[in-house]
Amino acid sequence: MADRSDAVCDELAGLSLADNGSWLDITRLVDRATGDLASGETVRAPGFTLFDAMTSIEVMDARLDMGMLSADDARAIADWDFGRVLTLRQALWVALWLLRCEMTWHMSASLVQTLYTCNYFTCEYDSGGRETSNPARDLVLYPLVVATGACARRVWDEYARENLFSDEDVQFGAAPPRFFDECSARDAERLLDRAQAHLQQHDNAQDRAAVQSLLALVAARRHWLRALVLLDARSVDAAARELDAVRLAWPGDAGDAVRGAFDRKCMRRYASAAPIKPRALLAGADAAAALERMARDLRDVLRALFAAGSAEHAAYAFQALALRAPAPLPFVRSAAATAFLGDACVRGREPLDAFVRRAVLEAAPAPAPALASLLRNDGARVVGDWLRTQCQNAPRQRRVALKYLGGWDALQAACEQADAQTHADAFCTASWAYHMKLQLLAAALLGGVRMRVYADHELPALFCCAAHALDAHVALLDRMRAHASPERAARLRRWRALASAQHALAQAQWLVAHALERLRVFRAPWWPRPGDASRLAACARLEGTRARRARFALRFRALAALGSPPPLTFDAWCAAQQQLDACPLAELFDHAARTLARARDALERERRLRHDDASPVAAAWDQACEPLARVMVANAVALARLQQGGVLERPELHVAGALAARHRSAVLQADVDLAAGKSLGRRRKKDVERARGWLQAVDQLASDGLRASWTADVHPHWPVYTFGP
Repeated sequence: MADRSDAVCDELAGLSLADNGSWLDITRLVDRATGDLASGETVRAPGFTLFDAMTSIEVMDARLDMGMLSADDARAIADWDFGRVLTLRQALWVALWLLRCEMTWHMSASLVQTLYTCNYFTCEYDSGGRETSNPARDLVLYPLVVATGACARRVWDEYARENLFSDEDVQFGAAPPRFFDECSARDAERLLDRAQAHLQQHDNAQDRAAVQSLLALVAARRHWLRALVLLDARSVDAAARELDAVRLAWPGDAGDAVRGAFDRKCMRRYASAAPIKPRALLAGADAAAALERMARDLRDVLRALFAAGSAEHAAYAFQALALRAPAPLPFVRSAAATAFLGDACVRGREPLDAFVRRAVLEAAPAPAPALASLLRNDGARVVGDWLRTQCQNAPRQRRVALKYLGGWDALQAACEQADAQTHADAFCTASWAYHMKLQLLAAALLGGVRMRVYADHELPALFCCAAHALDAHVALLDRMRAHASPERAARLRRWRALASAQHALAQAQWLVAHALERLRVFRAPWWPRPGDASRLAACARLEGTRARRARFALRFRALAALGSPPPLTFDAWCAAQQQLDACPLAELFDHAARTLARARDALERERRLRHDDASPVAAAWDQACEPLARVMVANAVALARLQQGGVLERPELHVAGALAARHRSAVLQADVDLAAGKSLGRRRKKDVERARGWLQAVDQLASDGLRASWTADVHPHWPVYTFGP
C-alpha cells in the first residue's frame, strides 16, 4: 500500500496544465489511488493544505460540481451542429433561451454560467449575406445574438467602472467573448433592421406566432440597445424615452428546442474563471419581467436624479434609490452612480466640489475662506462616497455607512475649528456636516432591520439608540432654523419634519419592542428548557450585567467612537429601560399607539401645508414621507386590533415591567439552583412559584393574540408588527 501511495503522490505532483491549458483526465489515476483505501483514509499531494480541503468540491456530484459531465451532457455536446438549418420556431427558442441567460447574468450570475453557454454566441462563423441557405440563423438569430453582445459589452463596461463590488453584486467571469465586440452599436442596429424586414416579409401562416414573438424581441432589443448607447452619451432624456419603450411579454409558445445549442458545461473551456456551483436560469416569464423591470427602474432612477435641481432634492432622490424595494438590479445602481457622478462631475457638468459648496449654502451661511480647500478635498470625497453608497446593495450600504461615519466626524471637527475662528456663534459649515453625519448615522443603525441583522430581543436597544440619535438631529435642525434665512429655513423645516417623524416612530417601536421583550414574546435564543443544567447556567451568565454590557458595546461600537452626538452608553440605556419598567406593560402598547397617532397627524399637517407646492423638491419630500406614514398607519392598526381583542385587559399585562424582569430573573436563577441540586428556602420557593405562575399565564396569552411577528416590507428601516395567534 505504501509503495502504491508513493507512486500516486509522485504522479499527482507531476500533473500540470502548463503544456496546453486543456483538461486532464485523471479518472484512472483516482481509481488506482482509492482502490485500497479504507473509510476515513485519504491520498493527497504534499502541497495539499487544510485551506485546499475546505475550498474543495464534491467531485462528480451534479449539485456541487459544475464541471461534472453527465451522459446527457455528453450527448448534447455531440448533438451540436452549427450547420443545422434552423426554422423560425427554432430561432425563436434559441433567442428566448439567450434572453434567459442574459437576465440571469444581470441577477449576478457568472458569464460562464449564462451567456457563454450559448454556442451560437461563442462560436466562430460567418454571418452570411442576404443570399443564404440558412435564413433563420443568419438573418434573424445572428442579428439578435450580435445585438445581445453589443448590450452586454456596455453592461460589462459599466461594471468595469467599479461602482459596485464584484464579490457581492456581479460576477465578471472570464474575458468577454468575440460577440461583445463583433460590431458597433450602429451596425448591430442595422442588423436588427434587416431581421425586422425579413420577418415582416415572411408570410408562412404556420410561423405567424413565431414571427410576432421574434418581432417583439427585435423591438425590445433595439430599444434597450439604443438606451444604453444614449446613456454612454449622457443623453438622459432620450435614454429614458427608449427605456420607456422596452416592452416584452413572454410568448405562450416558446418555439422548438435546438439540441446542443446551449452547453451547460461550457465552463470546462474556462476553467480558470469558472464558478464552483451550478446556477439555475430564470424562468422565461421571469426573464421577460426582469428586463421590463430593469428598464423601468433605470428610467425612474435617472429621471429622479436628473430632475434634482438642488442638493436637497438629490439627497431625497438617492435615499429613495437606496430604499427602493425590491432593490434595482446591479446594472441599474451602477449606471445611476455613473450618470450622476461620472468623472467627478455631478450630472456631467458641475464639479463635485461646487456641488458640495451648493449643498452647504442650502443649509448654512457661506463657509469660511479657510474651509475652501477642506471642502474641495475632504468634503467632496465624503459626499461622493455617501452618494455612491446609496447605489450599493443593502448589506454594503450599512457596512459602508458605518465605515464612513468616521470621515464625516473628522470633517465636522475640522469645520468646527474653522467656524470658531471666523464666526462668533461657531455654527455654520459644521452644522451642515453634523446634519449629514446624523442622516448617515440613522441609516447605519436602521439599515440592518430589513436584513434581520438584529434579533428580536435586540430591537429595544436598537430603537432606543435610534431615538437618541434622531432626537439629536431634531434639536440640531431647530438650532439651524433659528440662524437661517427664510429660504434656508423652509428647506430645514422639511428635513425637520422627516427627522421628527422618524424620532416619534423610533420611540413607538422602542415601547412595543420593550413590552414584548419583557413578556418573553421577544426572547433571546439562548433561553433553555428547564432541567438542562449546563444550558441553564450558560443562560444565567448571558443574562448577567457583564455579558449584556459586552453585547451592547459590541453591537454599537461604531457609535461610541464618534465625537458627537454623545453616545448612548449601556448605563444610560439601562436607566431608560428602568423608566419604561415603571409603567404597566399594557400601558406601553397604549402609549405607543398614541405616539404613532400624534406623529402621523403632525406629518399629515406638514404634507397638507405643502399641498399647493408643485416644485420637484416638494414632490420628492412627499415621496420620502409616504412610506413613513404607511408604517405609522400599519402599526397603529395592529395595535388597535390588539386592544380590541381584549388581550391588553388581562391582569397579567398590568404588571410593571420591573416586576416582569424580576419574575423572569427569579425563575431562571431558581432553575439553575435546582438543576445544580440546591434547595430553595420556603420564602424563596413561594416567590418563585408566584413568578412561575405569572410567566405561565403570560405564555398562555400567546394563543389568545399576543403572539407577535414583524416584517420590513412597507419601509426597509421600520418594522410593521402583526399580532395574533
